[in-house]
Amino acid sequence: LLGRGAFGSVYTASDTEGAGEAVAAKVIEASLMTWEKILYEVRLLSKVAHHEGIIGMHGAHEVANANGRCVVILMELGTSNLLELLTRKSVLAEAEALRMFREVVSAVEFLHTQRIAHRDLKLENLLLKQQDDLSSVVIADFGLAKRCREKTTSSKKVVSSDGEYLPHAKGVDDSAVGTPVYAAPEVVEQKSYGAAVDMWSL
Repeated sequence: LLGRGAFGSVYTASDTEGAGEAVAAKVIEASLMTWEKILYEVRLLSKVAHHEGIIGMHGAHEVANANGRCVVILMELGTSNLLELLTRKSVLAEAEALRMFREVVSAVEFLHTQRIAHRDLKLENLLLKQQDDLSSVVIADFGLAKRCREKTTSSKKVVSSDGEYLPHAKGVDDSAVGTPVYAAPEVVEQKSYGAAVDMWSL
C-alpha cells in the first residue's frame, strides 16, 4: 500500500500486459464515487499523461470486486513525494528548489493550456520519478481536476487552437475542494474561481 485517499487506494503492482515493470495501481471504488466521475478522471489523465511533468499512465481497467466494481489506473511508480523528501532533508538548496519549482510551473502551464485546473496541488501530489532528483518531479492525482471551456478573442489569455480557454479568475467552479491548507481563499469561501487557484497552491 502506497497511500489511501477519500475514494480509493494506491498500491505497488506489476504491469503484466507490458514489460512487467513496477507501476502504481490506483484503485477507485465505484461505491465511493459515481461512475461518471471515475471515467472523467481517467479521460483527463489520459489526455495529459504524455507531458514530462505529469505522472505517466499505462492504462485503466474495470475490475469486479467484493464491493461491486472498481477501476484500476496503472501509472508510473514514483520513488517518493515532496513531503517525504522535505521531512527527510528539512532544507533544500536554493538551486534545487528553483529547478523543482520551474518543472512544476511548466507542468501547470501545460495543464492550463489544455483547459484543465488541477485544484489539489500539494506536496503529497508532487512525486519524484528518481530518488531525490528534484528535476524528475511530476504532478499526480487528478481526482479533483476539472476541464473548463470558454470562448475568447482576447490575445491576453492562454488560448488553445480551437479558440477556447481556461478562465483565470472565475468561472471554473465554486465548490470547496482540495486540501484546505493549500486552497485559495475563494475556494474555501465557495466563491466562483478559476485556474488562478492552482497558482495560489504553488
